Parts: sequence; structure tokens; C-alpha cells
Amino acid sequence: MREYFKFGFREPEQNGYWKQLQAMLETHQGKTISTVPLKSLYCYEHLLNCVKTIADMLNLPYTINNELKTFHSEFLSKLQFKNDKHICDKIIDAVKLGQYQYFSPLSMFQESYINAQLENIFQKEMPFYQDNYFTSTKDMLYYLNEKAPSL
Repeated sequence: MREYFKFGFREPEQNGYWKQLQAMLETHQGKTISTVPLKSLYCYEHLLNCVKTIADMLNLPYTINNELKTFHSEFLSKLQFKNDKHICDKIIDAVKLGQYQYFSPLSMFQESYINAQLENIFQKEMPFYQDNYFTSTKDMLYYLNEKAPSL
């Protein structure tokens, strides 16, 4: 599964979710479509702008009350993966800088994302069918410098 998700992260416009989403949008050609960047849902002020834009587009009246702020806080508190990208980016940055650091066990999605980004950066293939993922950037750097085949 790690490799399947890696391909989606490595070339999102060619694989995985983004390709499926694009196909879904193409079925509505000629119709008015408004998209909301997912990142907008994480920042309360951006969420308010999205609500206003949608209401204006649909010519609907709306009011914002404290319930939305409470709902938004609850939404953020239940996001179990909200820090995953930040954790991954710290590991990727350490590899790019040649810094050694250990890290806690990662989820399959984190491993897939890191492998995809490292492949794009170094143009080398990360290991397929790796039972135990790396536990440090030192191991990643050794693999990239000594064992990884070029893409």
C-alpha cells in the first residue's frame, strides 16, 4: 500500500485522488463550479471568507454566530492527521540538509509522502516492499547515497 500512495503523492496530477477529482470536475463542464481550497477549512478567517463567497454566489442570506466558531474548534480538535505534513516536512528538510535525526514511527501515509518527495528531490527510487521503515534520516541518507537506483 505504501507504494500505491507514494505514486499518488509523487505525481498527484497523474495518479490517485487528484486525477479522480479532475475527472469529476470535467463531467460538469459548462456549469458554474466553485471550488474551496481544503486549506481554507483549517483557518477560521478563511472559512468565514468561503462561507461569504458561497452565500454571495448563491445569493443567499447568512449570519455568522458563535456556534460556527465552536463547530470549527471541534472540527480541528478531531483531525487526527493535522500535524502529519509538518512532521514529514521536518524529516524531508533534514534529509535535504544532510542532518541526522531520529523520528517516531510513522503512518503508512507519512512514509508514502516522504518517499514520494524524496524521489522527486533526489531522482532516486526509495525502497519497494520495505517491511520496516527507516527510523532516522541517517538511514535514509545512507540508502539514497549508497543503494538507491536512479529513476
